[in-house]
Amino acid sequence: MKGIVIALTLVFAVSGHAYAQSTLSLQEKCLVSAKKYVLEHIDSYGGKWGSFSTEEGTYQNHFESHYNKRLHKCFIKIICFFWRTNKKLNWDYTIQVYDVSSGKTVGVYSQSCPQSKARFRNGKYECDVYWGIPGKKTVFFKTYESTSEQEKFEALIKSYMDE
Repeated sequence: MKGIVIALTLVFAVSGHAYAQSTLSLQEKCLVSAKKYVLEHIDSYGGKWGSFSTEEGTYQNHFESHYNKRLHKCFIKIICFFWRTNKKLNWDYTIQVYDVSSGKTVGVYSQSCPQSKARFRNGKYECDVYWGIPGKKTVFFKTYESTSEQEKFEALIKSYMDE
């Protein structure tokens, strides 16, 4: 009986290790695919990745990739912050999630904050906030507090980027 328990323990340990290696391999392949996706769409994000400045303003772009085991798909989450320094000072912040293999949009969060006296109240600028999950929900409004809306969006995309 003790020998059977040891044998079963070894079988489960080996199969668990193989599963972990398989998942790691899929995550690595997903990262390679995500990098390729980024390079194909780089012009949409100021032509570079990371933090850099142009005549128009300052960019901070980065991405995360994730292989979702439940859906058997690779997803990319692209986060961009752009601070405009030209005629009208304002900033844009976006989060975009895509299925890497199909290129389909999973969700988009966008926050644009024009800095004008007309849109300034209590030390904060009013921002235009849009977020949407295709086929599920779309929200657009103006607000001085956009943090809770970003949290709602992040909660909806969590199932794509965490499993």
